[in-house]
Amino acid sequence: MFRSTPVRLAFAMLAATTASLATAAVPVADGGCGGASNNDKGKVPLASMHSDVPLYVAQYSGRVVEMDLRSGTSTTLSDHGFGGMPTLRVSGNGRWLGYDGFVKASSTTQYWLYDRRAHSERLIYEHPQGGRMTAFSPDSRYLAIGAAYHDRWPDASRAGLFLFDTTSMRLQRIPVPARKKVPVIIAPAWSQDGKALLIMVRTDWTPDGFEYFSYDPATGRMEAIAGDYNKEANRHEFFRGAQRIPSTEEIVPPTGLDGEPVWAPGRHWQARIDGHEGKPPTYALRVIGKGGASRTAATGYHSHCMGATLAIDGWLDERHLIYRNGMDYLMFDAQTGTTADLFTDKDWPFKFTW
Repeated sequence: MFRSTPVRLAFAMLAATTASLATAAVPVADGGCGGASNNDKGKVPLASMHSDVPLYVAQYSGRVVEMDLRSGTSTTLSDHGFGGMPTLRVSGNGRWLGYDGFVKASSTTQYWLYDRRAHSERLIYEHPQGGRMTAFSPDSRYLAIGAAYHDRWPDASRAGLFLFDTTSMRLQRIPVPARKKVPVIIAPAWSQDGKALLIMVRTDWTPDGFEYFSYDPATGRMEAIAGDYNKEANRHEFFRGAQRIPSTEEIVPPTGLDGEPVWAPGRHWQARIDGHEGKPPTYALRVIGKGGASRTAATGYHSHCMGATLAIDGWLDERHLIYRNGMDYLMFDAQTGTTADLFTDKDWPFKFTW
């Protein structure tokens, strides 16, 4: 699972409250943006949660660390002097972490790949400071890199679309047809079946400002396809003829108020968020066992600034649920009914995964 945190700008995930067996936080009036509940009732130290699953955290400082939840200690895996907010991706098979960011000392953007099996990292690409997009293929073999040219670069030689092959450990440039030497933005995505890299190129020479392509890594075939920007869904969609090509961007974990219950891996527990009437409306995070016994892990409310304060991030393992409430991340133990803060002010994450 992969999660990125807010500054409830920065992607949205945050939290604040908790509980032992019943209600954890008292809803407050919708009077402001951000903030967290200061109700510590039922909270226990994180080390007492007894989870062996490590967290991999990209911090605002640019460091990537492995966090041992039993001891509360963190081991630095990567620290390359990134400034601002790094990007963190995890492959579908869980083996690879891809992260990139702006290196202050050299004014460049670097892309790194960390192998969780071999506990090693490697630099896979670098270009002058500028926009970037990355996406793992569904089979975890490829990491696609879209390096956007900026006019402050000395030339456009480092811009373009690239694929890093985790099998051969080689980077290859993917030639994208364009009527001009330098496309403005190249954004890669993957088809759900993993057979095609779907490419959107932002242009200044087409009526709608975009061109769309499909690339097959197995054959090296590039073809022009149709595409359109879906304003309601806030995403680009790809078409072959009249048939829409489903992309991996559409696969979203079942979280949020309207989602289906989220099951633990062994399906002994499920988590769901129930809504209640009121002004502002309140919500309850409930954890339900196979026999039907239910606990209220936390309560939240609706804010005009943040929306619903409660959201489920996922099950860390068979008994530990990670969720956010307001501006905090918390862990709930389904067996004991206890809750712990996942992070402190000192190690607040930008993005994290497990």
